[in-house]
Amino acid sequence: MKFVQEKQTKSIHVGVDPSKLNQLTAIAVRGPPDRALTEREETQARSLIGTMQWYASICRPDLSYSLGNALSFLKKDKTIAVFEMINAIITKFAKFRQNKLTFQALKKPFNIEVYGDTSLDGDNQEGLLTLMREGNSEKTNVISWRSRQSEKKAWSTLSREARVMQHAIDKATHLKALANKIGLALAKTTVLTDNLSLRRVIQSGRPTQEQGLRRDLAIIRDQIVYNDIEVRFAVRSNARRSLN
Repeated sequence: MKFVQEKQTKSIHVGVDPSKLNQLTAIAVRGPPDRALTEREETQARSLIGTMQWYASICRPDLSYSLGNALSFLKKDKTIAVFEMINAIITKFAKFRQNKLTFQALKKPFNIEVYGDTSLDGDNQEGLLTLMREGNSEKTNVISWRSRQSEKKAWSTLSREARVMQHAIDKATHLKALANKIGLALAKTTVLTDNLSLRRVIQSGRPTQEQGLRRDLAIIRDQIVYNDIEVRFAVRSNARRSLN
């Protein structure tokens, strides 16, 4: 891990050496997918997963869920099919070579933004990205970024998005209370979603036939009113751009 401070721009970069990421290359393993791993292959698979988990904890937390799945698969089913999963993750590392996170010196007013999504890596995954923004500028810092498997299955995309929005509002509410406790004044607290249908349903109050979704939407509306939180539509690429 590297910490690099730029005095002129008053920013700190946290990341890994790009040459280390370049060493991640796809592994060619021969045989049918159900062939048992040799002891050497199993050691190689564990080593690759461990290395990528370390990188993910520093600069690619969006891949932590996929790596966790690969490790679980390796523990249960020690076949060369695990290398298909490993190679797919290596391809994702190569596709977007983000090797650092940048933390800038921000000026007041401060805004908290929490972006929630269920399609980071398939329908069973949900993720939250939390940012602190300087006013209405493009300057942001990452506070936290987490991805995990959804706790419950939902019948529709709207239901999944509503469930994640509840988690995003809980996160925003907690950070808002924490900021007040330490005397940090926040100008605005916002929850962002890339699902325009969900935003419209919340704002319009339009009823829905799905019972679970009706309950979730009612909870969300109450949370927004009582916690003074704004819901805004965001293009998905904008959230990732904030990390650069």
